[in-house]
Amino acid sequence: MEAFRAASRICLCMRRVALSTLGLLLIMCGGASKPAEPAKSPEDAAREAKQRELDALFKEEPKTPYQLEKSRTFHASRDCGQGPFVVEVPALSTKHGEKLDVYACAPRDIAGRVRVSSEWDHGPQGEGHAFGYTTADNQRCRASEVEVARIADAGAPSPNPTTPSAKSGPSHSGAATKPEGEQLVEDAAAALEVGRCPEGLRHLSVSSNQYSTRSGPALHGKLRVEIWSAEPNDLRSVLFVVQQLGVDPSVTDEAFDKLMKDHDAWYQRYLAFEKSHDDLFVRAGASAAFAPPPPPKAERQPPKPSVHAEWVPGYYHRSGEAWAWIPGWWRVPDADVQAKLTVVAPAAPPPPREESSEQGQVAERPAPDAVWATGHWQWDGGRWVWVAGAWRLPPQPGSQWRAPSWRPESRGFVFVPGGWSIRMR
Repeated sequence: MEAFRAASRICLCMRRVALSTLGLLLIMCGGASKPAEPAKSPEDAAREAKQRELDALFKEEPKTPYQLEKSRTFHASRDCGQGPFVVEVPALSTKHGEKLDVYACAPRDIAGRVRVSSEWDHGPQGEGHAFGYTTADNQRCRASEVEVARIADAGAPSPNPTTPSAKSGPSHSGAATKPEGEQLVEDAAAALEVGRCPEGLRHLSVSSNQYSTRSGPALHGKLRVEIWSAEPNDLRSVLFVVQQLGVDPSVTDEAFDKLMKDHDAWYQRYLAFEKSHDDLFVRAGASAAFAPPPPPKAERQPPKPSVHAEWVPGYYHRSGEAWAWIPGWWRVPDADVQAKLTVVAPAAPPPPREESSEQGQVAERPAPDAVWATGHWQWDGGRWVWVAGAWRLPPQPGSQWRAPSWRPESRGFVFVPGGWSIRMR
């Protein structure tokens, strides 16, 4: 019963955050400063009425006797990442139970899934709960439709680092996966108050778990938080806050039991409201359930191919029911190509290497529609470096891969980035 209550309260928290976000959007759309407002549609009027009814219901929610015991703040070690990020904290083991709140302080929209587990629960269960926004602000961290497989600048490991000339350097490629997932880095910032974010950052609830132990043993061991996403989030300046709250020790058994009874009665009213008006409200960040991706692969950046090129780290892409790794690549702006700001080599590159699955240089195809983008030579300013080939996902059926090349000009050999030729119908 207590486990059911905890799971139910997670859903309640997620729904409450979504509806609060919806209410804010409705207020913002009101446009009080405008001289005249267009008439509301019957659907919008009904939604606002139900939102007011829900707000009144939340005001009647009984308070809980929880107080802040520990607060820790974390940030990701990478600007772009999809996890799984892992944080473990020891349980408080306080009287009556405890509560674990996880939220993000972010300057932009992020989205993902979260799963909280403990030794008390016998390990991780299920595929987590969605949080955040349906459209995350992550364009700089993921491939666009055309870029999904545009630049073959990293890929399958090459076991043969030798090169056909004395000046040739090592190959650059993906490497073995890291175990367990990514650990978030604890931030040196001072601990935050309950539910508070630093100035300039927006509050986004990720998860709220309540463990009542009034009729059972105290929570023990570690609480494990796992956060992941289908696409990499832009995590610059994003803070993840993990706060542990314990029950006030002055609360008697009788008072705690009454509070829980009152809260359960209120929660039944909330469930009835949700059931009757579920067609009006959609939970923010809702998405198809999926388990965490594998830990990200370690990558080395090949030589920069143009003046303003930006490195986009590799990440996992959902391909059907499986995860397909998209290796990192240099994003070369079209302006660099037009202004001839790509790398210039003093001579033609060496002959291309042969890559084959028999030699272990070509990884297993990660998805049925993946296309092998051949490796190529890159000039690092003093020597040639082999950039191993990689499996890439075409932006649309019928797309043909065009390998990077070196164009002879009077000033030397100019690098021309690879890309896709879209078949016109």
